[in-house]
Amino acid sequence: MNSLKTPPSVGIIANISTSEHREFFVQQMGEPENGLFKPLNFEFDGIAGQIISLDVTSEEIERSKSGYALVQNHISQAVRQLARNPEIKVIAFTASTKRPGITSSIKDEFPNIIFTIGDNGTMLSTLKLVRHFLGPFVDKRDKICVMGGGFIGEFVLSYLTDYGCKDLTIFTKQNKNGIPAFVRKVDTVQKIGPRVKLFISCAHTNKIIPQEFIEILDDQAIIIDVAVPPGVGKDVFLALPGSIKRYDAGDYFLPELKYDFHPKLAHFPKVGFWYGCFTEAVLLGLAVKDGKDLSGHNFFEVNQENMSLIDQLLKSEHHFQVPFINFYEPENYEGLGIQY
Repeated sequence: MNSLKTPPSVGIIANISTSEHREFFVQQMGEPENGLFKPLNFEFDGIAGQIISLDVTSEEIERSKSGYALVQNHISQAVRQLARNPEIKVIAFTASTKRPGITSSIKDEFPNIIFTIGDNGTMLSTLKLVRHFLGPFVDKRDKICVMGGGFIGEFVLSYLTDYGCKDLTIFTKQNKNGIPAFVRKVDTVQKIGPRVKLFISCAHTNKIIPQEFIEILDDQAIIIDVAVPPGVGKDVFLALPGSIKRYDAGDYFLPELKYDFHPKLAHFPKVGFWYGCFTEAVLLGLAVKDGKDLSGHNFFEVNQENMSLIDQLLKSEHHFQVPFINFYEPENYEGLGIQY
């Protein structure tokens, strides 16, 4: 595939996840120039796009002021590089690039481009996977723990509450207001207590020690991990009994997707996998191509209006799937997923 034959209309800005990820990027793509790696090209249903990866890791962005300032500079460069192409209609900030405060100023500077952080698409995929396991695998009376008090954790907790789940715990070190009184709030793994049947990871900032984690989980527990980087690390997962299942959430499988780069550059086992934020960018690109007016939406926010729009776009003829996959064991993926 040579996606450069079709002018790109969708831009995705991401960052390197780890130092090991950077080594693989350099091996595949060469050294970055001014903090930006060469664009990765993709196509879907007649539209093309590019991913620009920034030469700064998630840990550098989150742990240091210099990393934060560096990614702000790289984001500005990446937006301007993409915007030089007059066909660009959508730009998505993904991975750790959605955290720095380049939002309204960028939107004001490029009013004809739709900007998004893609979290409505991520949220819909996550809730689809959570809903699949409620009922046949996890009863309303089973113990469920949500790790992370950010907006994804709050959305998931609200969904579980509305569904009627009775034994809910939120594990967060943030002081959260507005959590229902019956939901237990804890700030360490030990305080969660035993027999957790469903553990939903929406954050990666809490340190998890394998033995402590094993002690809180039911023998048939299910782990759903939407955090990037994952909240339940590979070392923790490998220490768990084989009866405990883990699934990465917030992702999609697009059978018609094509890209000309090694899937492992995006941490995927094969062509077709796409993050929720990447998928939202593609959907918005298709919507613009079809003449849909998106001017009234702020895609830096996760809200019911935005989620309803993305949900409608997902219910198309393209056969989007929410995959059952553990990226720590990609060889076990057999193409099974929830049809959206």
